[in-house]
Amino acid sequence: MAALNAAVKTAVNAALRAAIKAAMVAGLVVAAGPARADEAAERADIARQRQALQADFATREAACREHFVVSACVEALREQRDRALRSLRQRELLLDDADRRRRSAQAREDLARRAAAAAARSASAAAQDEARAQQAQAQDQAQAQTPARAEAPAGARRAPASRPAAGQPSAPSAPPAEAAAAEARRRAQ
Repeated sequence: MAALNAAVKTAVNAALRAAIKAAMVAGLVVAAGPARADEAAERADIARQRQALQADFATREAACREHFVVSACVEALREQRDRALRSLRQRELLLDDADRRRRSAQAREDLARRAAAAAARSASAAAQDEARAQQAQAQDQAQAQTPARAEAPAGARRAPASRPAAGQPSAPSAPPAEAAAAEARRRAQ
């Protein structure tokens, strides 16, 4: 009976050690950084391994309960199971960390892209304002170079202005506002 217990215990230990080693090796692969496409497959693999580990533990625990010394056998199985589960949890944590880093990098890229777009819009608006200012300045210079109105000789008469019909108010006569504004700008320069 003792030989059977020792054989079962040895077989259980060997199987759990193999599971732990496989989980550790897989954990090293994850530490190298799985690609995003592989992340879902890695998570599915972890879940599958966890289920297999739990099922294996349940069958071995049932085998332990058939022995006279149950608690020592179950405790040993629990320790081995917990080590294997910790390894799987470490793999999950590495995946979660990689996912957080990827989302953080994506958020930084989005922020930089938005800032660049805002800067481009601002630069475009400034360039348009500058172009409008140059165009207005060129128009002002062109108006300043052309005479506002040809002055008549001193002795010449003006043509009579048409008079409004009776009962209608007369329009005030004033020099053109544009010529006065252009002259003022020319003098300011």
